[in-house]
Amino acid sequence: MTLLHDARNGVLAPQVALAAAEEGISPEMLRVLIAAGKAILPRNRKRREVRPVAIGEGLRIKVNANVGSSRDRADVSLELAKMRVAVAAGADAVMDLSTGGPIDDIRRAILEECPVPVGTVPVYQAAADAVTRGKSWVELTPDDFFDGIVKQAEDGVDFMTVHCGVTREALERLIREGRRLDIVSRGGSLLAEWMEYNERENPFYEHFDRLVDICREFDITISLGDGLRPGCLADATDRAQVHELMMLGELTERAWEKDVQVMIEGPGHVPMNQIAANVNAPEASLPRGAVLRSRPPRHRHRPGVRSHHLRDRGGDRRVERCGLFVLRDAVRAPAAPVGRGRQRGGDRVPHRRPRRRHRARDPGSDGQGQPDGRRQEEPRLESPDRAVARPGAGARAARGKHARGRRVRLHDVRRPLCHQDLAEGDPATVTAGAAPRNRHPRR
Repeated sequence: MTLLHDARNGVLAPQVALAAAEEGISPEMLRVLIAAGKAILPRNRKRREVRPVAIGEGLRIKVNANVGSSRDRADVSLELAKMRVAVAAGADAVMDLSTGGPIDDIRRAILEECPVPVGTVPVYQAAADAVTRGKSWVELTPDDFFDGIVKQAEDGVDFMTVHCGVTREALERLIREGRRLDIVSRGGSLLAEWMEYNERENPFYEHFDRLVDICREFDITISLGDGLRPGCLADATDRAQVHELMMLGELTERAWEKDVQVMIEGPGHVPMNQIAANVNAPEASLPRGAVLRSRPPRHRHRPGVRSHHLRDRGGDRRVERCGLFVLRDAVRAPAAPVGRGRQRGGDRVPHRRPRRRHRARDPGSDGQGQPDGRRQEEPRLESPDRAVARPGAGARAARGKHARGRRVRLHDVRRPLCHQDLAEGDPATVTAGAAPRNRHPRR
């Protein structure tokens, strides 16, 4: 019996009641949400000392922290320190993404001490174990993949990210259309390489029923990974990504038929005007209920930065309103603070000055863009409670003592005003006049 099975049959599990009390809703309401697939409660039946965390519609948005080792730096105590810092900061779940070193020891140590649900990505360890045994990643068999899943399930992992939607048909669509940054997901790229070398279908898609049976035995929540998520705005909402989302929606139904909880990751780097469409895309293939989404979209990015790192609050806010339920972030190892010009490892750390932006020059004006030859000061926040912005645009209100004297940036002024940005009971004021000059022309 799984938690989803009990919820569908009207059985109120003790962990559901505890999670409902934490959310401030009735236990019966949470049970109904879980039964409809609109909420999940990841918890391996072998774990006892774990805080029940409910994720889904009508509940608080949760934060998942990523920890993990690498071949260059593998230390069990260090990963435990990361986990403690994340939990102390309020993380609702932790994922162990170790790719090197004693991965089994790290995972078991985290499971032994972590009070919140713990997740993993089994393909990461499968690739690392192949290198340890002197084999290539592409020489692994489907049984090798599932043996690793069973091992992690027996250790007590609460949820697993599996890239089941990276199919051969999806890869053909990606190749035909082309991409600027190709596949940016680590798990997706590994599986794509395995499929190309062996000329076989994705083992997690081909043997999906086997995966569901394992998760049903241990009551593990399946997190369907976005292996073909876009890595830049130019690749957003292409054929490969849409095809994968539709496949994940169909696989969700197959898992629900066996009473296994599911959440879907996505969508990666997308423009602001495509966030709602990407977040709601999996629901188009589901005739009932809803699916859960994690990994907030980035509408501003840097090459090489994984898209689920929290680097843009604007995108996070937009996707939260569309229905995102989990935000993922990486936890870095604690380090001693380094000040301006202080020595670190024998090398002097230079202080980098911010890059100056060029002003847009008007015909007949001086070099500063002003006809009288004097440089006009940018608008400043006059008080912590009011913001005076450029004429003809909205303004973000300041909160707290740090707002005094802070400059109002142009993209902050032009951003639409929302109620989270305003101080309670004191709206922002905007001066009247002519339209402002664009000091930062698009490149």
